Amino acid sequence: MTYVIFENNNEIDKTAITTMGVSVKNNDTSIGYFGTGLKFSIACLLRNNCSVSIASGEDLLNFTSESKEIRGSDFNIVLMNGHELGFTTLLGRDWELWQSFRELYSNCLDEEGRTYLSDTIPKPQKGKTIISVEGSDFIKEYENMDMVFISKDEEPLESNNVCEVYKGQGVFYRGVRVMEQVSSLMRYNVLNKIDLTEDRTARYTFQVYRAIASAIAKSNDVMFIEKAVTSGYNDCIEGRVSLEDVLDKPSDAYMNTVESLIKSKITDLNDDAKTLYERFAPKIEPTPIEVSDIEQQQLLKALSLCKRLGFPADTFPIDVYETLGDHALAAAHTHKDGKNIMLSKEIFSKGVMTLTRGLIEKYIHLQYGYDDYTLEMQNFIFDKMTHFGMQSIGEVV
Repeated sequence: MTYVIFENNNEIDKTAITTMGVSVKNNDTSIGYFGTGLKFSIACLLRNNCSVSIASGEDLLNFTSESKEIRGSDFNIVLMNGHELGFTTLLGRDWELWQSFRELYSNCLDEEGRTYLSDTIPKPQKGKTIISVEGSDFIKEYENMDMVFISKDEEPLESNNVCEVYKGQGVFYRGVRVMEQVSSLMRYNVLNKIDLTEDRTARYTFQVYRAIASAIAKSNDVMFIEKAVTSGYNDCIEGRVSLEDVLDKPSDAYMNTVESLIKSKITDLNDDAKTLYERFAPKIEPTPIEVSDIEQQQLLKALSLCKRLGFPADTFPIDVYETLGDHALAAAHTHKDGKNIMLSKEIFSKGVMTLTRGLIEKYIHLQYGYDDYTLEMQNFIFDKMTHFGMQSIGEVV
């Protein structure tokens, strides 16, 4: 017969086993602190047909269960050395064996103890707490502990002050899994403080997502970044985090990768990944270019039309640029030295009518301060249209 042994320094007080809410873990480095996990674990083990005993110093405590009818329903009352405790095997009814292993191993870590397999139950020792668990399914949890814990000997692939990144899948906090197994590109170990529920799971997913977003934004792994920012809202947890929550400047690798994806017009690039890039991307002022003779003639004709229509666009300096970005044809630019109209070279290919319209629109912005899609701009345009219409039919304006 094989047992999983959790050997801790110090003797556990029997009151801490039998009484809810008793926890003496009050330091920031302890994994647990609610004082209920051990009770949940014992109930879960018995419910899954495992045997469990605890040696507190030289006292050996054996845990069993006994069926008892309560108001017409059968319950298995947990017993310690034959004496009823105040809970049944249904305590923590949603717990699985991996959570029971997580609890006992976490306590071992908190107490700087050790965990190992043994063919026999160790003899009780003064000054020690020894928990012995027998059960083939529980031994599997011991053998697969890397699914629940990150070994102290394992080096992270990347790390910042918020999150560590390892190969594998899952979300961990202080080296302990705190979410149900999820599909993810990497294993994430959250370092900054997050809130836990009583069963040691993450209470607020936004705290976890912020840490993962930080790991993506600070990463130097180009392949990982590319996969993370094109993951979309699928089963992969990276697709559910918001990179807009990242406050610090991303890594050069992140900026270069996202910039490359934007230029390649990758359609599945996450919007928030692009937003984060644009927030920290260097602002490059475009340089005016010279226009051809034909384009110069188009501009002069358009300016003449603007003036005849009552919109002297040449009131403001006009500069032409190779591009204004996002397929913009014209822009009204207000700066510390004044105001000017910016034209994209592309607008000339649209003809004089489009060029004239663009000049009029930007003139209205700069001269009257009306913004796009506002009631003020709408009323101004309709007033002008009505004015021109009445003039064309000879009506008094």
